[in-house]
Amino acid sequence: MTDSHDREQELFARAMELGSSERAAYLDQACGDDPGLRAQVESLLEAMEQAGHQGFFNQPTSGLGDIDEESQSCSHGTDDLQPEEVIGHYKVLERIGQGGFGRVYRAEQFAPIKREVALKVIKL
Repeated sequence: MTDSHDREQELFARAMELGSSERAAYLDQACGDDPGLRAQVESLLEAMEQAGHQGFFNQPTSGLGDIDEESQSCSHGTDDLQPEEVIGHYKVLERIGQGGFGRVYRAEQFAPIKREVALKVIKL
């Protein structure tokens, strides 16, 4: 990445932390006499707003907010899950793949709804 790209990302991240009323003053100060930099940061801010930053990006994925702590931390002490093993709201059916970052299992979610899912267990 270039220094200008890093700077754009830094300013964008900081501007996202501010309220919309504070952003203009911050960008005046931070961008100084570089209208191109300011235009790029404002473009990123606009794109984020259009993507629904105030709603879409701040919501958990479907059902994630309902997962209990036991389900979020898999600390049963084994490297491989076995068929019929229950982890939180999931019953393992079979291992369907593995790679450098972990293993993927076909599982049945039984709460809050019943459905078949893919369950990825990350290697730590």
